Amino acid sequence: MITFVDAAGNTFPIDADASIEIENIKAILEADTGIPAESQSLRYRDQELDDASRTLESYGVVDGELLVVSDTRKATVTASSTPTQSEEAAAAELLRQQLLQNRSFFTELAKGNPALARAAEQSPESFFDVLQKQRAQMANAAELSMSDPFDIEAQKKIEEAIRQERVAENLVHAIEYNPESFANVTMLYVNLKVNGHPIKAFVDSGAQATIISPECAERCG
Repeated sequence: MITFVDAAGNTFPIDADASIEIENIKAILEADTGIPAESQSLRYRDQELDDASRTLESYGVVDGELLVVSDTRKATVTASSTPTQSEEAAAAELLRQQLLQNRSFFTELAKGNPALARAAEQSPESFFDVLQKQRAQMANAAELSMSDPFDIEAQKKIEEAIRQERVAENLVHAIEYNPESFANVTMLYVNLKVNGHPIKAFVDSGAQATIISPECAERCG
C-alpha cells in the first residue's frame, strides 16, 4: 500500500507495492485525484520522481510510505504569489499523518508541544496554521533579542520556541530513522509438526537461515 497526499491534505491510498512504475502509479492517481498524469509532480523526501520509466522502489520508496502529489498546472498559476505554500502544507500534512499513526510519537509531542498536538487531531488546516504561527513567534522573538539582547521576556520566548522546535525536529528524525523503536510489530507464528511432534514456529521473512534450539530438536527426535 502506497499513500499519496495533495496540497489540500487529501490522502489517496493506492493498493500497489513499490515495484510499480511511475507512469503506472500516475495513471492510477489520475483516476483518483483528477490530475492528468502529465500534470502530476510526485515527491518523496525532497526528491522529485521525474523518470516515468523507473519504479517507486528505485527512488527508495518502500511499501507503506507517504508521498506528495501536486498539480503542476496550479503551481504555474500561483507561482507569482506563494510558490512554496502548497509544498509546505503538504509537508506539514505528511508529519501530521505520521504523528497520528504512531501514538508514541503523538504522546511525546503532546508533552512538549500540546498546542500542536491538539491541532494535529483537529484538521490539516489547524495543524499547518499552528505550525506556521509557532515558527513566526520564534522569528519574532529572535528579532526582539537582536534589538535588545538583555530583554528577559524576549529570551524566555526564544527559549520556549527553541524547545518546541526541538520537540518537532526530534519526532521527525525518529519517524524517519527509527520508526521500529515506536511502532507495534506484528509477529507471525504458525503451528506445524517436525517428525510428527507439534511445535509453534516463528516466521521471519528476512531471516538468512532456519534455526531450531537444541532442546526443541531433541523433543522432535
